[in-house]
Amino acid sequence: MGTNGSWRFDDDDEDDVPGGADAAHRAHPANPVHPAHPAHPAPAGDAGPEAARPGVTEPGVTGPDRVEPTEVLSAAPLNPARRRLLFGAAAVLAGGAAWAAYGSATGHHRAAPQPPPGPGPTGPAARWTYHGTGTLQLDRLDQRVPHPPLYPAGGHLVQLDPDRGTERRRFTVPFSGPLTVAGSLVLAGDEPDQGVQRGLITGYDLDSGSTDWQYALPSATASPTSGATPSTLRGLETSTVQVLGCDGEAVYCLVDLVTPGGPGGPGAGPSGPGGRNAAPDEVRSSLLALSLGTRQVIWQQAVADTDTVAMVAPVPGGRLLVGGVDTLSLLDASTGNRLWRVVAKGWCVADDQQLYLSDGNGGLRVLSLADGSARWTAVPDPGASWRFLPPLAGAGKVFLFTEDGLVRAVDPTSAVRWSVGLPFRLDLRSRPLLLGDLLLVPGPADAGVVALDAATGAARWTFRDTEPGVDVWSVSTDGRRCYLGHDQVLHCVDPSAG
Repeated sequence: MGTNGSWRFDDDDEDDVPGGADAAHRAHPANPVHPAHPAHPAPAGDAGPEAARPGVTEPGVTGPDRVEPTEVLSAAPLNPARRRLLFGAAAVLAGGAAWAAYGSATGHHRAAPQPPPGPGPTGPAARWTYHGTGTLQLDRLDQRVPHPPLYPAGGHLVQLDPDRGTERRRFTVPFSGPLTVAGSLVLAGDEPDQGVQRGLITGYDLDSGSTDWQYALPSATASPTSGATPSTLRGLETSTVQVLGCDGEAVYCLVDLVTPGGPGGPGAGPSGPGGRNAAPDEVRSSLLALSLGTRQVIWQQAVADTDTVAMVAPVPGGRLLVGGVDTLSLLDASTGNRLWRVVAKGWCVADDQQLYLSDGNGGLRVLSLADGSARWTAVPDPGASWRFLPPLAGAGKVFLFTEDGLVRAVDPTSAVRWSVGLPFRLDLRSRPLLLGDLLLVPGPADAGVVALDAATGAARWTFRDTEPGVDVWSVSTDGRRCYLGHDQVLHCVDPSAG
């Protein structure tokens, strides 16, 4: 584990000024911001004008200069076979998530292997273990939304029996991009970067296996798909729709409507029916709220040509976060009207009171969800070799994670309650999960998943397996059991049995 770099809390009494008249918006499938988890690493060093600098504090108010872990957990011996795999995959581990090509082997179920012995608490035995036909891509789902055991890999989504781990259903999905859980449905729209441009959302029903839930954007060249309902978006040649979030009542989408360019002058672009000198295509983007029950359009808001939408996600209180390239807006989810906007870059996590976001320089900013005003910040000292990662809020605490493997529990006002040093480093692919009184922190393939007592930080158990692998663990839950997986394997575990 890395050394514990010093850090400090700063109370921020000066409110940010919500401002800007333009909506935060133009479309791009990347997800640098998400209230539940980040989809992609934020670029290092990106910072908005309001970002805090490491080690710089507001006058008159400072926090602790240094926080040492109250406990340091020990690491298990490294499996020699896995050591060779990890050495060859160092570039993968150091960078963003890398998905392997979908394999051709048949998925199968077998008895779970026993975890190797190691220091520290041992984990519960796996109830079952499933081996998939491709690399597990659980990060395509919001892992903190309870759902049945799912194994997304490439162009397939496998639903497993929660009691036996056998395949219950296998859906074919049109792409390997994000999937949105909406009750018993898993929604998939278009993914322009992967060449999927159908103007269609399909709901895969986990209860019935049906794909009858569909919504198609009307266009001049395609008839509405069965189940689609007309909207005000008409008369355009092509359209794409991406599903970015759901609050159980409405589905929030990003729509691109493309009108082919006509004949143009000598300087016009090559696209469109006019040939090489045709005018460029006209692209109009909008945010769309669609009723999950009726598939009727609730509202739509145009996106300015100069803006980019990086994410749309609901937060408690009937509100909607919309992240752009360098702005973050809060909307009224019932109308689409903007409540406030601030300068922001990178990942973002929200609870029902506060917003936790990257400052672009390795630190953490905390804003009031009510008006976007600043609450407090946490920043590493200059020269620190680690950065803050997206936190997790729940059980009356905020759990902070840093790349050096330190986990801290603080109260909403920033007072530190406990801190624990893990036996492995963390990165943006590590997505912890709060399940009852347990905080589950996934590590690299050989390190396993550590379960901490959310109240005290004490280690309750560590789950490991003997499977080869190079990816970090993923964790999800259906509300009772937890599902722990990496590479091509998924285990079912009773969290209370450890």
